[in-house]
Parts: sequence; C-alpha cells; structure tokens
Amino acid sequence: MFHNGGPSGAKDMQPQFSQLADALGGAYEWQYTPEQKYRYIVSVALMVDGVPFTIFPISGSKGGFMGVRFHTQIASPVTASLITLRKETTRDRVGRQLRINREYESGDAAFDSEVYVETDASDLTLTRIFREPSARDLPRVALQNGIKEIELASIHGVGGKFDPHVMMRTLTFTVAPGNLGRVQDLRRALSALAAWPAAIQGAADLPAGPYGRGGPVALEPPLPGRTMRGVVVFLLGALVWLVLIIKQRPPTFGYDAWFVGLGVGVILWVAALVIFVALFRGRSTSFRTVLTAFFWYFGIVLTSVVFAESLNGSLDTGPRHVEVARVATRAVKNGTRKVLVLPEGRIDAPSESYSSLEVGGVANVTMGRGALGSRWVEHVTPVK
Repeated sequence: MFHNGGPSGAKDMQPQFSQLADALGGAYEWQYTPEQKYRYIVSVALMVDGVPFTIFPISGSKGGFMGVRFHTQIASPVTASLITLRKETTRDRVGRQLRINREYESGDAAFDSEVYVETDASDLTLTRIFREPSARDLPRVALQNGIKEIELASIHGVGGKFDPHVMMRTLTFTVAPGNLGRVQDLRRALSALAAWPAAIQGAADLPAGPYGRGGPVALEPPLPGRTMRGVVVFLLGALVWLVLIIKQRPPTFGYDAWFVGLGVGVILWVAALVIFVALFRGRSTSFRTVLTAFFWYFGIVLTSVVFAESLNGSLDTGPRHVEVARVATRAVKNGTRKVLVLPEGRIDAPSESYSSLEVGGVANVTMGRGALGSRWVEHVTPVK
C-alpha cells in the first residue's frame, strides 16, 4: 500500500474497499477530495498466481458503495461478442421453459445447472471456449465463492468495425458488498479466475475462425443491430405512454367503448410481446428482459382504451340530444372543482366552458349515442 502525503485525519469514503485491498495485499494510493476532509481509492493493483488484476470500486447513482470490479487482460482474442457468466436462477429456468431464453448447453450437467451463459456468441464459439473441463470448472468455482458475475468483453476497432487484430480482450468480474468479508473465498475465486484465461485458450490445434483469425476460438462480427432494435422498441413504448398522457377524450358514460378498447388493446399488447420476443430471443435475452417489456408495453392496453373512447365520439354520426345538468362542486386535493350532475352520473366541467359555469346554476349538455355504444358529451352550454 502506498500513501501520497495527504492529511492523516481524512475520513475514508469507502472503508469496505480499502479493507478488502489490505486483506488481499493489493497496492494503491489514496486520493483526496479538494478540501482534504475525505480520502478514497481509485484502483488497486493485485497480483494473483502471476496474473495482474486491477480492482475498481463500483459506485451507485448517489455515490454509495455498490461492490467491486476486478479486471485483467487476456493475451489473445477470445470472442467478439460479450459473454456473461452468472449463477442460474429460477427466473432463468422459467424463461427457458417458456422458450424465451435460448441458453447454451455444454453437456456438463454441473456447469449447465449452476452457470447461466448470457451471450450472442454462436454455439461453435462457446463449444470451443468451454471445450476443456477446467474451462467450465474454474468459473463455477469462482461463482460459488462470492463472484456475482464474470464477463469476457471485447472493445472493437476504429469506427466500430470488427478487426480482431486491434481488439483489446478483457476479463471482468464483480463482487457484491455482502461478499467482501469472505476474503478466503475470494482468494479461491481469484485463483480460479487467474487460471481461466489459459484454460479457454489452450486448444491451439482447433481450426481457424470464420473471419480470418486462427487460434482456439472462432471470432464473429459484433451484433449492433440488436442494440438498435432495443432503442427502437424502447422509443415505441415511450411513445405509447406519451400518447396516453396527452391524449384528450370526451366524457363518456357506460363501458361499451371501454370494453372495445380493452379487447383491442390486449390483442395489440400480446402481439407486441410476441414481436419483442421474436426480435430479441437469444442467449442475451433473459426472462427479466421480457418481464420488463411485459409491464412497459401494458401502456398499449391503456392507450387503446383512451383511443376507443375518443373514437366513440369522433365517429358518431347519429342524432344529438340535449339534457339539462346542474352545476355543483366536488372536493379535490387543492380545493374544489366544478362538476355537471346528469341523470347518468357526474362529469367534470370541460375546460372550454369551465369559467362561464356558475355553481348552483344549470347548463345544456349536448350528447350523442356513441359509435361504439357509449353515450358521450359533445359540448356544454351554460344557461344564463
């Protein structure tokens, strides 16, 4: 450990991180805030079984300590697609049973049941990576001893073009705060992960990859299209909710139009989910992603109801009739609001005639039968 001359009374902003660094024997320097009241560690250098690791703290949106991230480089290319390994959960198994997840199966029962492989890499690439028993056993040991997830990442060349000759290969894994006290377990996990790069790159006799790079692992071009589809799907969902918020509809009585909108909305909602799964189904699409879409696209149902009630009035070409309504008030959070009392029930006074309505007075309400069967209010005229 190296100190860089700051005040001795400065308070440690992330004591769990510094305690872990001391326990593992890593080298670091303190950094100080401008007023020198607090100190923190940017990174820690650590050597494990001859393999250099750099440890970084993970901070939340408000600066809270969320765990640590270990990082090391791999000597030669492994894959162009991000590969994430984590413990398999019940949610993952449910997603697989529903055919939403398409997880890689190595044939090793222990590995397949304990480790979830989340990636867009092909089965050919994954089979080469996990060909040796040690390539499957070492990450499984790491996940059993406090590691939250393991990532094999690649940073691509200039302009986002795939070029295996300029790729930087990285191995990154994270540890949650609750496991930082398990120092002996973390040492075992670090030893396993220090040996893992050699295990996944040891099959030098395998044929060259399909994109002009020889070596143990077939390299594939990245899949930027998946990210773009994700942006489009998110924006469409956001548009649905925006329309729901700003769409105006006339006051409506009865539930005929409401049920029509609900039925159409459910059909469109299910269709949107099917399209979402069709576009994103793969090893990188986990059940939690589809669950997010399930609730995100529920706005389609609500928006459909709003549109049905709006169309109920705009498509109504039938005769109109006038009813007399009494102007009253109802309590709201910040006072009272004017309402119109009709035989069918109460409705809030429309904004275009709100100021001209007098409480205790009456108004003529022009109504239609509704194209979808729900009676609706076309306009309100105060009676002087």
